[in-house]
Amino acid sequence: MQYYLFLLGATLLYSVQFVFLKYFQKVRGTGLAASIAFSGGAAAVLFVVLLCANGLRIAFSPFSLGVAALYAAAMIGMNAAGIKSLGYVSLSLYTLFSMPGGMLLPVLYGVCTGEAMTWMKGAGLAVLLAALLLAVRDTGKPGLTGALCCAGIFVLNGSFGIFTKWHQSSPLAVPTLDFLILFSAITAAASVLLLIPLAAYGRSKNRGARSARAGAQAAESCAAEEQNGDSAAARDEGETRGDGQGPRCGAAAKRENVLSWASVAGYAAVNGGAQLIVMFCAQYVDASVQYPIITGGCVLFSVVTGLLFGEKATPRAILRAALAVIGTLLFMF
Repeated sequence: MQYYLFLLGATLLYSVQFVFLKYFQKVRGTGLAASIAFSGGAAAVLFVVLLCANGLRIAFSPFSLGVAALYAAAMIGMNAAGIKSLGYVSLSLYTLFSMPGGMLLPVLYGVCTGEAMTWMKGAGLAVLLAALLLAVRDTGKPGLTGALCCAGIFVLNGSFGIFTKWHQSSPLAVPTLDFLILFSAITAAASVLLLIPLAAYGRSKNRGARSARAGAQAAESCAAEEQNGDSAAARDEGETRGDGQGPRCGAAAKRENVLSWASVAGYAAVNGGAQLIVMFCAQYVDASVQYPIITGGCVLFSVVTGLLFGEKATPRAILRAALAVIGTLLFMF
């Protein structure tokens, strides 16, 4: 019973992390560079915290390093697809694509490695899949990019459970805390390496955009002088918000910049805590039980967290959440 309580705590943390992710997307946008910066920033914070908690020591094994590299690649891809998808679907729908993937693939992996699949678990799986089908219908027409992103978060989130169970069940694995330190270090380093060419490309693109904008402003100024005899009013370029709401004044832009990076730190804290709990419980709870519990809880809480961003708790959203909870309960018996 105590492990179920631990998993409930992890579920709450995972649900809160989506709030930080959504806020970052609203402020910074859905670009690839922003998503990689998010992954790298969160990993850097997690690395420092865990390293200090571990007494500045890191245990190492080639097996754990390899699994940590796979985990890091999945995390960077997951955040990139997740932040992009939030430009097409609501937070509750994002959760419904993310969490069933985090349940279905680990369950199938658990069955393939010898875990028992009872009739109750099979019924729970069917109910959770019904909730997912409702989510697919409610996405409308997100376009090819949105559809690929939703499929990506489904698969990549499922890979975390497989990597976790694989690592924790191996005699070659390092302790949980050391594994998360390796994972966060690789994620942060890989993010920096990916951002270098993206930053160079962005600077080149911005120089071209500034030149074109300067020419357009000069033409507007000349036209205004010819018509009114007055020079055109100066324009404050400011910073452009990720949600496309146009230029912002310096003070507002700085405030949003600080809050967006605070959301990265918050995400690192709750995600790291949730991963630590999940990896600990993976040693004692079957994957076919653990991940459905997390899935159902996150889907339920996503309806509540979506209200924070103005999303409506529609009857269909409540139905999806109810099906997810019922499916989760079936897995517990």
